Amino acid sequence: MNLGRDVFVALSAVIWADGEVTENEAEALLSAARANGLAGSDLAAVERATRVRTDVDVLVGLALSPEEQSFVYGIAAWLTCADGKVTHEELALLDKLGDALGLSAGDRDAAASAAVATMGDHGAPARHDVLALADQLRSAAEA
Repeated sequence: MNLGRDVFVALSAVIWADGEVTENEAEALLSAARANGLAGSDLAAVERATRVRTDVDVLVGLALSPEEQSFVYGIAAWLTCADGKVTHEELALLDKLGDALGLSAGDRDAAASAAVATMGDHGAPARHDVLALADQLRSAAEA
């Protein structure tokens, strides 16, 4: 599954939810974008989005398949844990993101569970496991 630049730019809204972007959060998002094949100006746009606040409303109007919607939500859940803490603002933003994507509560839970399954030691996201997250989401959707 290949997600484009706009999806990762939109995901930057999640890491901005608490008003700041840590180095770990920015690198987690950039790592996910790289693992998805983004490079050059597309990757630069994602990097800019980690420095300039982005709102989740940019997702409205994107044409995403149900699998892509789950993947986006799963990455968002994964990113909320990148700095080792999850705030009320981040949880509220996940709710807003789930609404914008049109995901049911069950789909949200499945995507978040898949994200947790890719976590590394000490609760931190395993930086290169975005592809494992995609596999987890695919498996969950097939079950």
